[in-house]
Amino acid sequence: MEEKDQRMLNFKVSVEEAETIDAAAKAGNMTRSDYLRSRVLAAPALTPTTSDIERLLRHLVYIASRTHVAVYAIPEAAGTISTKQLREMYEGARTAGLEYMAELAERMAKAETYIASQSRKNKPPEAA
Repeated sequence: MEEKDQRMLNFKVSVEEAETIDAAAKAGNMTRSDYLRSRVLAAPALTPTTSDIERLLRHLVYIASRTHVAVYAIPEAAGTISTKQLREMYEGARTAGLEYMAELAERMAKAETYIASQSRKNKPPEAA
């Protein structure tokens, strides 16, 4: 590439950031410029957009709806469970689901506390 077709770009980073960049470039057997160029020009990360999330949620609602219909259709067709019994089971599951969602933040906080309390103080047992 000819000099007239090139542009110089400059920017400041902290000492720690420069050391991190240099270490990554060295690990990749690249110069600092080549490393930065490869990172800047790399394909963007696959981060979902709002429309991606909305499409996924719509699909999940569709699948849940189809599953709901199948839950009623299979036993009714087989004649094993009455519609009344199915509705009672559905109501119980719906109530349990709503209770679970109402307690979700508390459940997650407890799980995070439990995970944080676990430490590697003790070595895992050795294999036999």
